Amino acid sequence: MRYFYAFFALFLISTSTFSQDCIDESLINPDAICPAVYDPVCGCDDVTYGNECIAEANGLLEWSPGECTTAIPPCTDLGNVSFGLCDMVLGVALVNGSCTTVSGCGYVVNEVDYSSAFFDSFDDCEACVETNCNDLGGVDFGECALVLGVALVNGSCTSLSGCGYIVDEVDYSPFFFESLDDCQACEEGNCNDLGGVDFGACAMPLGIALIDNVCQAISGCGYVVNNVDYTNDFFTSMEDCTACSGACLDLGVIDFGPCDQFLGIALANGSCTNLSGCGYIVNEVDYTNQFYSSVEDCENACLSCIDETLIGTLDCDSEYDPVCGCDGRTYWNSCLAANFSGVTSFEAGPCSCFDPNIPSDEFACFDIYDPVCGCDNVTYGNSCYAFYLNGITEWVPGECPNQVAEFKVEQFKAYPNPFDEVLILERSVSGLVKIVLSDAQGRTVYSEVSNETKVHLDLRFLNAGLYLLNLTDLENGSQSTLRVIK
Repeated sequence: MRYFYAFFALFLISTSTFSQDCIDESLINPDAICPAVYDPVCGCDDVTYGNECIAEANGLLEWSPGECTTAIPPCTDLGNVSFGLCDMVLGVALVNGSCTTVSGCGYVVNEVDYSSAFFDSFDDCEACVETNCNDLGGVDFGECALVLGVALVNGSCTSLSGCGYIVDEVDYSPFFFESLDDCQACEEGNCNDLGGVDFGACAMPLGIALIDNVCQAISGCGYVVNNVDYTNDFFTSMEDCTACSGACLDLGVIDFGPCDQFLGIALANGSCTNLSGCGYIVNEVDYTNQFYSSVEDCENACLSCIDETLIGTLDCDSEYDPVCGCDGRTYWNSCLAANFSGVTSFEAGPCSCFDPNIPSDEFACFDIYDPVCGCDNVTYGNSCYAFYLNGITEWVPGECPNQVAEFKVEQFKAYPNPFDEVLILERSVSGLVKIVLSDAQGRTVYSEVSNETKVHLDLRFLNAGLYLLNLTDLENGSQSTLRVIK
């Protein structure tokens, strides 16, 4: 408990700026004697007073228990605010431009009260979202030739014609745009290359995006950079991004429907062939960029990067000199790229800080603690753990400064990685731990507390993609973070 050693050395406010409804100057008493007990109240002037007596002596007419906190206006986007790892549901709020349910430890973060930015329902929150990005794919505007404008149709922007904007007494005119550029801000997963955008040095996973024509998992401090919101340029899976980027994707398992419409030539089951179907969009993924006008163009783009005759023909050393292969993957060195994968061309240096193609349970690393600080500012037990188990392509020797203590590599492992339905967590040290799994947007998708040294996580309900696994020892506060892929 805090005490006052001087009762009224200073009065806290200037009354000229407040109305008579809050402060009555006739009640101000500089000679008042109040108890030296700190039992704070927040005055109607948003000033904290040591107790009710002091507030009353300052002429206050109204106050509430507790210190004043800084409140924020409704409709504030909370995308960059961390409310903690607690599971308490706080309500519905605007996060990175859309309404979502938010959980955390409380509404007050760094003495700022965010409770006013939360809503009781999605309907109340949606009033904050100013958008005309409604998809009109299911609306029939008639067979007239009148050009209505550009609109979002089945996830893509296109020009629409019809008999008018009103269908079944609903006016759809607000959902049309004057240009394709204006509409494309609504497309989920725009094919914009973000290679020149700096999202900051934070370790928060943002998602998968196109960087220098290669799809990569990106971390940073948030989606808004220099007042530009890049949220719609991120994807939730590597497949969605690859389809957008134009990088070759084998379409042999994609069902384009029973129609006879010729779509073009694409890579299917390892060779370039003619494909037909009902359209380029399947399960909301647009595969347009995967098709070519000739077999030659397809083979040059898709089949010239890998030469399987190179595999197993070279003796390679273990020196780490990373290269970015023509297949968009980072390899330990150029010799290993050719000898193990048949890569025919590459560029010096890694493709990105984190390469989701690398993590594999086929590699066994020695449990020797020789720490390195990854380019994501996370400490890994040794370089093998950083590269082959976590996909980190750059590091410096030693632990990272100014970060939470981590479990050592011999104390914690998750496998298989990538996993299908069940992810196994195994620890060599017992104790109560909290397990939290987050998706690429930082949203918690799974959480539990366990004291078992081996835990089987049934994650079959998750979609394929990149996830962040965080393990917190509830006894000493140490943490470990690992990227896993389903």
